[in-house]
Amino acid sequence: MDYILCLRGGALGKRIRLAPIRYRERISKGWLRMFTFLSVICAMTIIARYGVVFARADMIAGEDTVEMSTAVGLLWSKVSRATIIFTEIVLLMTAIKKEIKVNKLLIINTIALLLACFPTALSRNETAAIYLGLFVVFFYRDLGKFRQKPWYLFAFLLATLMLFPLLNVFRRTSFGDENVIAMLSSMFQNLSDEYLSGGYDAFAMIGATVDHVEIYDATYGYQLLGSLLFFVPRSIWLAKPIGSGAMIATSAGQRFTNISCPLVAEGYVNFGVLGVIVFAFFAGFFCTVIDRKYWENAPKDQNFSFIKMVYPCLLPYYFFMLRGDLMSSFAYILSYVVTFWFLFKLSGWHLKWR
Repeated sequence: MDYILCLRGGALGKRIRLAPIRYRERISKGWLRMFTFLSVICAMTIIARYGVVFARADMIAGEDTVEMSTAVGLLWSKVSRATIIFTEIVLLMTAIKKEIKVNKLLIINTIALLLACFPTALSRNETAAIYLGLFVVFFYRDLGKFRQKPWYLFAFLLATLMLFPLLNVFRRTSFGDENVIAMLSSMFQNLSDEYLSGGYDAFAMIGATVDHVEIYDATYGYQLLGSLLFFVPRSIWLAKPIGSGAMIATSAGQRFTNISCPLVAEGYVNFGVLGVIVFAFFAGFFCTVIDRKYWENAPKDQNFSFIKMVYPCLLPYYFFMLRGDLMSSFAYILSYVVTFWFLFKLSGWHLKWR
C-alpha cells in the first residue's frame, strides 16, 4: 500500500509544470579561489576539533570529547562539510568544462576533503552523499546511458549490499587496531548469516512503532514539528521532542536509543494510518519533482545550476530518509540544501581575486 501511495504522489509530480532553471555559464576564478579558501578553513576547523581521522570509531570518540550542544554541533559539522563538498563539485564541474584551469585548486580542495571527510571516518549516509555525489557529478553526462546498462544495477547492488555494510566495521575499530583485518574477514564470512536473519532494523521498528501508538497514542504532528524545527536549541524549546526512534526506544525501556525509525513508522507515530498515507504520497511527489527538475534539464549542458550541484548529494540521503529517523535525515538534508543554495547565490556576485 505504501508503495502504491508513493507512486500516486509521483504521478501527481509528473503533472506539475516546472519553473525554468536559472543557469550560470561559469563561476569566476575569483569565486573559485574564495570557495577553496573557505573550504580549507572549514577543513582546518574540523581537523582542529577531531584531528585527522581515518576511522569512524575515532571520529565518534572525538565527538564525545567535544563540548558543544547537539543542535549547534550538528549544524556546524554539516555546514562545514557541505561547504567542502560544494567547492569540490564546483571545481570538478569547472575542470570538466575546461574553460578555466583549476587543477591546483582542485588538488588543494581534494586534499582538504580527504583529510576532513575521509570515507571510513564518516557515517555511512554521509560517505554516500559525498562520494557517490561526486561520482554522479563526474559522470553526469553519461548517467542516462548508464542506467540502461546491466552493470549499473550490479554496481548499485554491490555498493548497497557489500560496500556500505563493510564500512560499519570502522564504527568499532580503527586502522591502528590489530584486529581490523580479522573483523573485515569475519564480516565477509558472516554476510550470508546477516542477510538470511530476520532481525532487520526497519521491520522491527515498524512493529515497535505500532505497539508504541497503541499504548501512548499518536503524537498528532508533534514529532514532525520537532523534525521541521530541528535547528531550535533545546535551551530555548525546553519541550523539544527527541527523534522518533529514540522516543520509541526510551518508552520501551531500552538503553541504546540511537536507532532508526522508517518513514512509514514516522507517518504512523505522527498521525496513525492517515500519516502513513500522507507521508508516502508526499515522498513520491517531492522525489518526482526533484528528479524531473534534474533529468529534464541538468544533463543537457555543462552550465552551472543549483539543482545540478545539490541533486547528486540528495540521492543517497533519500535512502537515509526512508530508514530514518526523520529528524536526523531532515537536518542533514536541509543543512546541505541551504549551504549549497547560499554559496551558489554568492557565486553570482561580482568578485575580483587575482
